[in-house]
Amino acid sequence: MTQAAFPTVVDGSASGPVADPHQPGTFSPDPSDLVVAKNSSLSAAVLHREFLAQTALTNWSMHRLTVLIRRMEACEGHVEYGCPTLAHYLELVCGVSRIAARQRIRVARALGELPLIDREFKAGRLSYAKVRSLVRIATPETEREWVAKAKKLTAEDLERVVARARPGDAPSRRLLMAALNQSTTRMLVDLPAEEMELISLALDEVRRQAGAKLSSAEALTYLCADWLGGEAKDVKTAERFQVIVHVGEDGKSWVDTEGGPAPSSPRWWSDFCATARSGSSGKRRTGRWR
Repeated sequence: MTQAAFPTVVDGSASGPVADPHQPGTFSPDPSDLVVAKNSSLSAAVLHREFLAQTALTNWSMHRLTVLIRRMEACEGHVEYGCPTLAHYLELVCGVSRIAARQRIRVARALGELPLIDREFKAGRLSYAKVRSLVRIATPETEREWVAKAKKLTAEDLERVVARARPGDAPSRRLLMAALNQSTTRMLVDLPAEEMELISLALDEVRRQAGAKLSSAEALTYLCADWLGGEAKDVKTAERFQVIVHVGEDGKSWVDTEGGPAPSSPRWWSDFCATARSGSSGKRRTGRWR
């Protein structure tokens, strides 16, 4: 087979559809309509429309490249140009690094399974940076929610949100926990604004009932303790663990338990503290030990 001549860029110019600044996501056929004359004096509004138009055009062009990547991969066209892999071909033709080339291939493949993201990308409403993040996490079942989320965030903010999610997660409701060390665990929660407001009101009520200055984390702990107790009543910080120790005339001490009086020995105190920390046994009511 005769090897084809390797493609080169002649003058860097290219023709194609151009975004209509008055209707984002659509395109007008004449690029000259959007060319800003050198040294021309234009208002910020006109320049802003030009930015929107050129951004949409850039997004469309990047989408077109993903389509070409899928087609070139399907026919193994890179072999005809002497390239061992498609990534090598993109590195030479597009002038990108090998890592960037592999990323574009990954994005192109994923878009074949995500029709909504692909359509928004093609219409110029999503940037390549956002699409690159979205395809890591979205599925056909969740892509609609992720697209809506992406349009409200910057590319950098979206990347941070995606980094905390797992494939298949919906963007609006997630709870992740990670151990920072042996004594501390971090919890990250993503909720719709109206649901987060409900939680904030509940934590404020816990603070009011506790009669103490509690952090949000402490208030959440008290709220969970009451819920596990089966009833939601006033929370008093001083009553959280209440133990009455009896001391007899002979100097011996004991405590009342469900099974009757028990000697207050060091062993008993060790067992009690372990039980209190784990909450694994003992009679509990509204977050208090009895």
